[in-house]
Amino acid sequence: MPYSQRDWLAIFLKVAILLFLAGSLVYYLYYDQALQEWSGILQDYVQSDSAYWGWIVLLLMPLNWTIEALKWHRLVRAVVPSSFWQSIRAVLAGVSFTLFTPNRMGEYAGRILLLKGRYRLRGVVVTLVNSFAQILTTVGIGLLSLLFWTGRWQGAGIVADILFIVVGMIGLILGLIAYYRLSVWWSWLGKWRPEWTTKRWYRIIAVLQRYPSQEMTGVLLLSLCRYGVYTLQYALLIYWFTGIALTTALLIVPLLFLFQMGFPVPAALEIGVRGSLAANLLVPLGASATAAVVASTTLWVVNLLLPALLGGVIIASLKTKHYVA
Repeated sequence: MPYSQRDWLAIFLKVAILLFLAGSLVYYLYYDQALQEWSGILQDYVQSDSAYWGWIVLLLMPLNWTIEALKWHRLVRAVVPSSFWQSIRAVLAGVSFTLFTPNRMGEYAGRILLLKGRYRLRGVVVTLVNSFAQILTTVGIGLLSLLFWTGRWQGAGIVADILFIVVGMIGLILGLIAYYRLSVWWSWLGKWRPEWTTKRWYRIIAVLQRYPSQEMTGVLLLSLCRYGVYTLQYALLIYWFTGIALTTALLIVPLLFLFQMGFPVPAALEIGVRGSLAANLLVPLGASATAAVVASTTLWVVNLLLPALLGGVIIASLKTKHYVA
Protein backbone atom coordinates (compact mmCIF):
# COMPACT_ATOMS: atom_id res chain seq x y z
CA MET A 1 0.00 0.00 0.00
CA PRO A 2 1.62 3.34 -1.03
CA TYR A 3 2.35 5.95 1.61
CA SER A 4 0.24 9.10 1.65
CA GLN A 5 1.67 12.61 2.03
CA ARG A 6 0.60 12.46 5.69
CA ASP A 7 2.52 9.22 6.22
CA TRP A 8 5.68 10.63 4.63
CA LEU A 9 5.46 13.72 6.85
CA ALA A 10 5.17 11.51 9.93
CA ILE A 11 8.16 9.43 8.86
CA PHE A 12 10.23 12.55 8.19
CA LEU A 13 9.41 14.02 11.61
CA LYS A 14 10.24 10.79 13.38
CA VAL A 15 13.58 10.39 11.62
CA ALA A 16 14.46 14.06 12.20
CA ILE A 17 13.70 13.84 15.92
CA LEU A 18 15.65 10.61 16.36
CA LEU A 19 18.67 11.90 14.43
CA PHE A 20 18.72 15.10 16.45
CA LEU A 21 18.47 13.29 19.78
CA ALA A 22 21.00 10.62 18.84
CA GLY A 23 23.48 13.12 17.42
CA SER A 24 23.24 15.42 20.41
CA LEU A 25 23.67 12.61 22.91
CA VAL A 26 26.68 11.22 21.04
CA TYR A 27 28.25 14.66 21.04
CA TYR A 28 27.84 15.17 24.77
CA LEU A 29 28.94 11.64 25.62
CA TYR A 30 32.08 11.59 23.49
CA TYR A 31 33.14 15.18 22.93
CA ASP A 32 32.08 17.11 26.02
CA GLN A 33 35.24 17.80 28.03
CA ALA A 34 33.41 18.09 31.34
CA LEU A 35 31.85 14.65 30.97
CA GLN A 36 35.17 13.10 29.96
CA GLU A 37 36.88 14.49 33.06
CA TRP A 38 33.95 13.38 35.19
CA SER A 39 34.10 9.78 33.94
CA GLY A 40 37.81 9.57 34.70
CA ILE A 41 37.42 10.83 38.27
CA LEU A 42 34.32 8.72 38.91
CA GLN A 43 36.21 5.48 38.26
CA ASP A 44 38.27 5.96 41.42
CA TYR A 45 35.14 6.38 43.53
CA VAL A 46 33.32 3.44 41.94
CA GLN A 47 36.23 1.16 42.83
CA SER A 48 36.27 2.32 46.47
CA ASP A 49 34.59 0.63 49.43
CA SER A 50 31.97 3.40 49.60
CA ALA A 51 30.65 2.76 46.08
CA TYR A 52 27.33 1.56 47.52
CA TRP A 53 26.30 5.23 47.91
CA GLY A 54 26.38 5.51 44.15
CA TRP A 55 24.20 2.44 43.75
CA ILE A 56 21.65 3.86 46.20
CA VAL A 57 21.48 7.08 44.16
CA LEU A 58 21.05 5.07 40.96
CA LEU A 59 18.28 2.95 42.47
CA LEU A 60 16.44 6.10 43.57
CA MET A 61 16.27 7.33 39.97
CA PRO A 62 13.33 5.07 38.94
CA LEU A 63 11.45 6.20 42.08
CA ASN A 64 12.06 9.83 41.12
CA TRP A 65 10.52 9.45 37.67
CA THR A 66 7.79 7.08 38.85
CA ILE A 67 6.51 9.81 41.18
CA GLU A 68 6.65 12.28 38.29
CA ALA A 69 4.66 9.83 36.17
CA LEU A 70 2.07 9.56 38.96
CA LYS A 71 1.70 13.35 38.94
CA TRP A 72 1.28 13.44 35.19
CA HIS A 73 -1.18 10.55 35.28
CA ARG A 74 -3.36 12.24 37.90
CA LEU A 75 -3.57 15.39 35.80
CA VAL A 76 -3.80 14.00 32.27
CA ARG A 77 -6.57 11.52 33.05
CA ALA A 78 -8.93 14.50 33.37
CA VAL A 79 -8.24 15.22 29.70
CA VAL A 80 -7.98 11.79 28.10
CA PRO A 81 -8.17 8.19 29.38
CA SER A 82 -4.60 7.13 30.04
CA SER A 83 -2.89 4.22 31.75
CA PHE A 84 -0.03 4.62 34.19
CA TRP A 85 2.30 2.88 31.74
CA GLN A 86 1.44 5.47 29.09
CA SER A 87 2.24 8.20 31.61
CA ILE A 88 5.68 6.72 32.31
CA ARG A 89 6.41 6.61 28.59
CA ALA A 90 5.26 10.21 28.15
CA VAL A 91 7.43 11.45 31.01
CA LEU A 92 10.56 9.70 29.71
CA ALA A 93 9.91 10.96 26.18
CA GLY A 94 9.68 14.45 27.64
CA VAL A 95 13.07 14.08 29.33
CA SER A 96 14.70 13.44 25.96
CA PHE A 97 13.45 16.75 24.64
CA THR A 98 14.33 18.71 27.79
CA LEU A 99 18.04 18.11 27.27
CA PHE A 100 18.18 20.59 24.43
CA THR A 101 15.66 23.31 25.29
CA PRO A 102 15.93 26.26 27.74
CA ASN A 103 14.26 25.69 31.12
CA ARG A 104 13.32 22.24 29.85
CA MET A 105 10.53 23.59 27.66
CA GLY A 106 10.91 20.52 25.46
CA GLU A 107 9.16 18.54 28.17
CA TYR A 108 5.86 19.78 26.75
CA ALA A 109 6.64 18.51 23.24
CA GLY A 110 7.83 15.13 24.47
CA ARG A 111 4.83 14.45 26.67
CA ILE A 112 2.09 15.63 24.35
CA LEU A 113 3.67 13.62 21.54
CA LEU A 114 2.13 10.54 23.11
CA LEU A 115 -1.35 12.08 23.23
CA LYS A 116 -3.81 11.94 20.37
CA GLY A 117 -3.79 15.01 18.17
CA ARG A 118 -7.02 16.56 19.45
CA TYR A 119 -5.80 16.37 23.04
CA ARG A 120 -2.32 17.82 22.57
CA LEU A 121 -3.12 21.47 23.23
CA ARG A 122 -4.90 20.48 26.41
CA GLY A 123 -1.85 18.40 27.24
CA VAL A 124 0.22 21.61 27.20
CA VAL A 125 -2.11 23.08 29.84
CA VAL A 126 -1.78 19.91 31.91
CA THR A 127 2.02 20.11 31.70
CA LEU A 128 1.94 23.74 32.83
CA VAL A 129 -0.06 22.81 35.93
CA ASN A 130 2.31 19.92 36.61
CA SER A 131 5.38 22.18 36.30
CA PHE A 132 3.74 24.90 38.41
CA ALA A 133 3.37 22.48 41.32
CA GLN A 134 7.03 21.44 41.13
CA ILE A 135 8.23 25.05 40.86
CA LEU A 136 6.24 26.03 43.97
CA THR A 137 7.85 23.15 45.84
CA THR A 138 11.36 24.07 44.72
CA VAL A 139 10.93 27.74 45.56
CA GLY A 140 9.22 27.12 48.90
CA ILE A 141 11.78 24.68 50.29
CA GLY A 142 14.61 26.66 48.72
CA LEU A 143 13.52 29.79 50.55
CA LEU A 144 13.40 27.89 53.86
CA SER A 145 16.94 26.71 53.19
CA LEU A 146 18.02 30.26 52.38
CA LEU A 147 16.41 31.45 55.61
CA PHE A 148 18.41 28.88 57.56
CA TRP A 149 21.72 29.74 55.94
CA THR A 150 21.12 33.47 56.18
CA GLY A 151 21.16 33.08 59.94
CA ARG A 152 24.63 31.55 59.66
CA TRP A 153 26.16 33.87 57.10
CA GLN A 154 27.79 37.13 58.11
CA GLY A 155 28.61 40.21 56.09
CA ALA A 156 27.05 43.02 54.10
CA GLY A 157 25.14 40.61 51.89
CA ILE A 158 22.81 39.53 54.68
CA VAL A 159 20.46 42.49 54.08
CA ALA A 160 20.06 41.49 50.43
CA ASP A 161 19.46 37.88 51.49
CA ILE A 162 16.70 38.90 53.90
CA LEU A 163 15.10 41.12 51.25
CA PHE A 164 15.25 38.22 48.79
CA ILE A 165 13.53 35.94 51.31
CA VAL A 166 10.76 38.45 52.05
CA VAL A 167 10.06 39.07 48.37
CA GLY A 168 10.28 35.34 47.68
CA MET A 169 7.85 34.44 50.45
CA ILE A 170 5.34 36.99 49.16
CA GLY A 171 5.74 35.54 45.67
CA LEU A 172 5.32 32.01 47.02
CA ILE A 173 2.10 32.91 48.83
CA LEU A 174 0.73 34.56 45.70
CA GLY A 175 1.81 31.50 43.71
CA LEU A 176 -0.04 29.15 46.05
CA ILE A 177 -3.16 31.29 45.82
CA ALA A 178 -2.92 31.26 42.05
CA TYR A 179 -2.31 27.49 42.05
CA TYR A 180 -5.38 26.68 44.12
CA ARG A 181 -7.65 29.21 42.40
CA LEU A 182 -6.90 28.25 38.78
CA SER A 183 -10.25 26.52 38.24
CA VAL A 184 -12.21 29.21 40.13
CA TRP A 185 -10.66 32.05 38.17
CA TRP A 186 -11.34 30.37 34.86
CA SER A 187 -14.97 29.79 35.85
CA TRP A 188 -15.23 33.43 36.87
CA LEU A 189 -13.73 34.50 33.55
CA GLY A 190 -16.45 32.60 31.71
CA LYS A 191 -19.16 34.38 33.70
CA TRP A 192 -17.55 37.79 33.19
CA ARG A 193 -17.10 37.34 29.44
CA PRO A 194 -19.61 34.66 28.35
CA GLU A 195 -18.78 35.20 24.68
CA TRP A 196 -15.29 33.83 25.34
CA THR A 197 -16.70 30.41 26.21
CA THR A 198 -17.34 29.79 22.52
CA LYS A 199 -13.70 30.37 21.60
CA ARG A 200 -11.49 27.34 20.91
CA TRP A 201 -8.66 28.62 23.13
CA TYR A 202 -11.11 29.02 26.02
CA ARG A 203 -12.34 25.45 25.69
CA ILE A 204 -8.77 24.18 25.65
CA ILE A 205 -7.69 26.05 28.77
CA ALA A 206 -11.01 25.29 30.48
CA VAL A 207 -9.50 21.92 31.36
CA LEU A 208 -8.35 23.77 34.51
CA GLN A 209 -11.92 23.57 35.77
CA ARG A 210 -11.57 19.81 36.05
CA TYR A 211 -9.11 20.02 38.94
CA PRO A 212 -10.70 20.47 42.38
CA SER A 213 -8.64 21.58 45.37
CA GLN A 214 -8.23 17.98 46.57
CA GLU A 215 -6.66 17.01 43.24
CA MET A 216 -4.35 20.01 43.29
CA THR A 217 -3.28 19.14 46.83
CA GLY A 218 -2.53 15.57 45.77
CA VAL A 219 -0.34 16.80 42.91
CA LEU A 220 1.46 19.21 45.24
CA LEU A 221 2.13 16.40 47.73
CA LEU A 222 3.55 14.24 44.96
CA SER A 223 5.77 17.17 44.00
CA LEU A 224 7.03 17.28 47.58
CA CYS A 225 7.72 13.55 47.52
CA ARG A 226 9.64 13.80 44.28
CA TYR A 227 11.57 16.78 45.59
CA GLY A 228 12.52 14.73 48.63
CA VAL A 229 13.83 11.91 46.46
CA TYR A 230 16.14 13.97 44.25
CA THR A 231 17.23 16.07 47.22
CA LEU A 232 18.29 12.87 48.97
CA GLN A 233 20.09 11.74 45.81
CA TYR A 234 22.10 14.96 45.61
CA ALA A 235 22.85 14.96 49.33
CA LEU A 236 24.13 11.38 49.19
CA LEU A 237 26.39 12.27 46.27
CA ILE A 238 27.75 15.31 48.10
CA TYR A 239 28.42 13.17 51.17
CA TRP A 240 30.08 10.47 49.06
CA PHE A 241 32.32 12.72 47.01
CA THR A 242 33.08 15.58 49.42
CA GLY A 243 32.78 14.09 52.89
CA ILE A 244 30.44 16.89 54.00
CA ALA A 245 28.01 15.65 56.67
CA LEU A 246 24.78 14.28 55.24
CA THR A 247 22.64 16.61 57.38
CA THR A 248 24.57 19.63 56.10
CA ALA A 249 24.23 18.39 52.54
CA LEU A 250 20.46 17.99 52.96
CA LEU A 251 20.25 21.61 54.09
CA ILE A 252 22.38 23.04 51.28
CA VAL A 253 20.86 21.09 48.36
CA PRO A 254 17.56 23.08 48.32
CA LEU A 255 19.65 26.21 47.99
CA LEU A 256 21.45 24.72 45.00
CA PHE A 257 18.14 23.87 43.31
CA LEU A 258 16.73 27.34 44.06
CA PHE A 259 19.68 29.18 42.53
CA GLN A 260 19.79 26.79 39.60
CA MET A 261 16.30 27.92 38.58
CA GLY A 262 17.73 31.35 37.79
CA PHE A 263 19.75 30.04 34.83
CA PRO A 264 17.43 29.28 31.88
CA VAL A 265 19.79 27.09 29.87
CA PRO A 266 19.14 23.78 28.10
CA ALA A 267 19.53 20.78 30.39
CA ALA A 268 22.48 19.57 28.30
CA LEU A 269 24.34 22.76 29.23
CA GLU A 270 23.43 22.56 32.90
CA ILE A 271 26.63 20.68 33.68
CA GLY A 272 28.65 23.89 33.83
CA VAL A 273 25.97 25.81 35.73
CA ARG A 274 25.41 23.02 38.23
CA GLY A 275 29.15 22.55 38.73
CA SER A 276 29.77 26.25 39.26
CA LEU A 277 26.94 26.61 41.77
CA ALA A 278 27.98 23.48 43.63
CA ALA A 279 31.58 24.64 43.87
CA ASN A 280 30.64 28.12 45.11
CA LEU A 281 28.34 26.80 47.82
CA LEU A 282 30.22 23.65 48.88
CA VAL A 283 33.83 24.84 48.87
CA PRO A 284 33.21 27.20 51.85
CA LEU A 285 31.88 24.13 53.70
CA GLY A 286 35.14 22.25 53.20
CA ALA A 287 34.64 20.49 49.87
CA SER A 288 37.08 20.60 47.00
CA ALA A 289 35.85 22.25 43.81
CA THR A 290 36.52 19.07 41.84
CA ALA A 291 34.48 16.91 44.22
CA ALA A 292 31.61 19.40 44.13
CA VAL A 293 31.56 19.37 40.32
CA VAL A 294 31.73 15.57 40.20
CA ALA A 295 28.75 15.31 42.58
CA SER A 296 26.61 17.70 40.52
CA THR A 297 27.58 16.05 37.22
CA THR A 298 26.78 12.58 38.56
CA LEU A 299 23.29 13.72 39.53
CA TRP A 300 22.82 15.15 36.02
CA VAL A 301 23.88 11.88 34.40
CA VAL A 302 21.71 9.71 36.67
CA ASN A 303 18.55 11.82 36.69
CA LEU A 304 18.62 13.30 33.18
CA LEU A 305 20.97 11.58 30.77
CA LEU A 306 19.99 7.97 31.54
CA PRO A 307 16.21 8.68 31.45
CA ALA A 308 16.76 10.66 28.23
CA LEU A 309 18.30 7.57 26.63
CA LEU A 310 15.25 5.54 27.66
CA GLY A 311 13.03 8.30 26.31
CA GLY A 312 14.83 8.12 22.99
CA VAL A 313 14.06 4.40 22.78
CA ILE A 314 10.39 5.14 23.49
CA ILE A 315 10.27 7.79 20.77
CA ALA A 316 11.88 5.35 18.34
CA SER A 317 9.18 2.77 19.13
CA LEU A 318 6.29 5.15 18.45
CA LYS A 319 4.22 4.49 15.38
CA THR A 320 4.48 7.24 12.78
CA LYS A 321 0.84 8.19 13.24
CA HIS A 322 1.68 9.73 16.62
CA TYR A 323 3.59 12.52 14.93
CA VAL A 324 0.67 13.89 12.93
CA ALA A 325 -2.43 12.34 14.53
